Amino acid sequence: MVELLLACCLVQLPLALAQQSPADPDQSKWRAIYQAGLVWVDPGHDVAHTAGYEFTESFNPETYERIAYVKIPGQSEPKAFYKYGRGITVALGHTRQIVLINDEYTTKLMRVVVANLADEETVDVSSQAMEKYQRDVKPDPRLIVNPEGYALSSDDRRALIRIDLTYLSVPTYEEAGEVKKLFQPRWYVVDTATGQILRTFSGHNPPSAWE
Repeated sequence: MVELLLACCLVQLPLALAQQSPADPDQSKWRAIYQAGLVWVDPGHDVAHTAGYEFTESFNPETYERIAYVKIPGQSEPKAFYKYGRGITVALGHTRQIVLINDEYTTKLMRVVVANLADEETVDVSSQAMEKYQRDVKPDPRLIVNPEGYALSSDDRRALIRIDLTYLSVPTYEEAGEVKKLFQPRWYVVDTATGQILRTFSGHNPPSAWE
């Protein structure tokens, strides 16, 4: 999703990045997104099911804190695995030991986090990638870019993160078309335990062989 931040208003432009699940008869429910072998769900919209795991959310109206929970098959009670303030989407790892999280922690900023279900530790695995992108690409300040978790290796030890164009801060629609052309996409393979960058790729399409 790319949005135009204009002087008068915020306009959303659709961007086809992932395949949604078949239409839900209840259109108010958030639908799962299937992408690169992962199933992305939103725990804040009803109970989100994937591979027998149930993701839910609690919300404290006084502190605005949200807590994401997962109910593991065979366990009677859900366990908390992540605290946040706005909205997230989550994908259960292939080994069922970690959860990959896309966290929109402010209005226009995102981060990618890995939550370990065994020890409840969390790691921001996108900060090093964003620092490298800013250092190497030096994007135009009118381009607002963010990291997004895209895929996991079969053993969940590596994650593929893309740097995505999410907002254009421009005064007119006419300028938006020209500014958008300045965006340089990047893909980073990172260690899911540390966020260390292992490989870097250029191009709009995901790399065919990154594991």
